[in-house]
Amino acid sequence: ALEELGPTFVKFGQIMSMRPDMIPADYCEELSKLRADVKPMDFAQVARVLEEEYGQPPERIFSSLDEAPFGSASIAQVHKAQLLDGRSVVVKVQRPGIMDKMAQDVKLLHRVSGVMRIVSRAGRVVDFNAVIDEMWAAAQQEMDFLLEAEHIREFAELNADIRYIAFPGVERRITTRRVLVMEMVEGIAVDDTET
Repeated sequence: ALEELGPTFVKFGQIMSMRPDMIPADYCEELSKLRADVKPMDFAQVARVLEEEYGQPPERIFSSLDEAPFGSASIAQVHKAQLLDGRSVVVKVQRPGIMDKMAQDVKLLHRVSGVMRIVSRAGRVVDFNAVIDEMWAAAQQEMDFLLEAEHIREFAELNADIRYIAFPGVERRITTRRVLVMEMVEGIAVDDTET
């Protein structure tokens, strides 16, 4: 139901999935699916965003670009690609109009927050407006891929001397506010504890 309501509600579900202190574990587990299994946007939309950001067709940047998404979330989706020089990358593309859509939804959520009450497992009533504000602040930061690229650079710099920490390289020259291009790194999901 949250997925059908749109990206703001998906983001809300993602945040709630990490709050077992507020909702039962079964709900957290189900809501955690919203972190990676969101309905993808059409590839035509992806290509349009890339062309808007680069001012030229994506074929002039990438020698190949998978039409099927590698992953899809509330704010963006990721596609595997190959640069003209042959290097493998992932391309994170923001959903068109996502900022405006979420801003409208946040206003609506604030209007109805007076009738909403979330009762934590400890019996405390949770301030719904505070939850909305936390979600919106986090979402706004997530929507600026230049900020994300800077966070990756800073993380890499601060952890350069630690052998067991790795991080993908960012292709800064083709990263924009709505497109983030990073080195393709094979790995294991952080919550795949068995592997």
